Amino acid sequence: MGVSRRALIIGRGQPFHNGHLRLIQRALDECDEVDFGLGSTQLNGVVRHPFTSEQRIDMLWKIFKKDMQRMRIHPLQDINSLDDTDDWVRYVLGKLEKQKRPEPTDYYTGSMVDAKWYFNAFAGPGDEVIENGDETIYVRGDKRLHIVDRTMSGFPPAEELRSLIERRDDDWKRFVPTEIHDLVEEGYPAHLRVALRGTAFPENPPEGLAFVREDMVPPTRYEFRRDRWNKVRVENASRFR
Repeated sequence: MGVSRRALIIGRGQPFHNGHLRLIQRALDECDEVDFGLGSTQLNGVVRHPFTSEQRIDMLWKIFKKDMQRMRIHPLQDINSLDDTDDWVRYVLGKLEKQKRPEPTDYYTGSMVDAKWYFNAFAGPGDEVIENGDETIYVRGDKRLHIVDRTMSGFPPAEELRSLIERRDDDWKRFVPTEIHDLVEEGYPAHLRVALRGTAFPENPPEGLAFVREDMVPPTRYEFRRDRWNKVRVENASRFR
């Protein structure tokens, strides 16, 4: 009887896009179970971390609902670990152990930069190497480390997608699973998006929406807070895009 393969993947999913889907699906195809570590769950509503952990978990359920019986999601917080230690991987594996999850046999990532954190716990340069198209697999005993090269995927990095969303450019939808378009559109914090412009305030605005009244001289920036439009002081204007 062969070893039961159990995959570990770590990601922030801000938002989840087709690159994440490709990596997770690869792990589901090659392993029996997948543990997904959801990173930076202590942050939301700020640049680089717009969505809450609950919103991101909802995204995963929408995309992988037929596979969730083989997936487990583990919220993780940043611990400011140093590059030359195994503190981060010990933290992650400790989380799995507390949840009584079997030790993972395979780690999946999209780049060598991320993979370095997991060389000691799984495998890495110096071990057996298997090349499989866009996937490089390092093997050490029963442990494997998979690098599914994200540069070969054709998908833009997450920061470019967030920039498109913030600029209200619907091109982001080409790279994000259709199942979560509504979650991304409705959940992206209004205060992180480029201000709308016009001569009349929008109806039913979301909290934090920035709006520039172009019929005023000079054009004046407002933000919707606590059920009212508030003029943004000049000294605070740099906080808004």
